[in-house]
Amino acid sequence: MIGVIARPAQHAAVREFFELFKTPWELYREGTRYPVILDADGTSIHDGADLIIVYGSQPNTYDRRWKCLPAPARDNRTLSWSGLDVPVYGSAACFPCSQPRWWLRPAISTPACGTPSEWR
Repeated sequence: MIGVIARPAQHAAVREFFELFKTPWELYREGTRYPVILDADGTSIHDGADLIIVYGSQPNTYDRRWKCLPAPARDNRTLSWSGLDVPVYGSAACFPCSQPRWWLRPAISTPACGTPSEWR
C-alpha cells in the first residue's frame, strides 16, 4: 500500500493515475505505516515509511531539514542521463552538488546530484 500526500486539487489526478496502473494506494493517514509514501505536498516531515519520495520543483520542508535547497526551477526541460532523455512538462529544479547524476537540457549551470561512476 502506497500512502499518497497531495493537495486536494490533485486528488482526482492521483486517483486516476493509480487506478490506471492498478496499484494499491490510499491518501496518507497520519499514524499509518506505509512501505512507500509519495509526497507531492512537502509541507511536513513524515517518518512512517521505508521509502519516502518527495517531488516538486519548489523548496520544501525536507530540503530545509537537510539544508540542501534546489536551484530556481526552470520550465519545460529534458532530463538526460546515460543516453536517455526524459521530457519534463512543467517545472524542474536541480540540487547544487559536485557530482552530477542527471543533467537538465537545455543546459543550465546546476546539475542534479549523483556520482561520476553513474555517468555514461
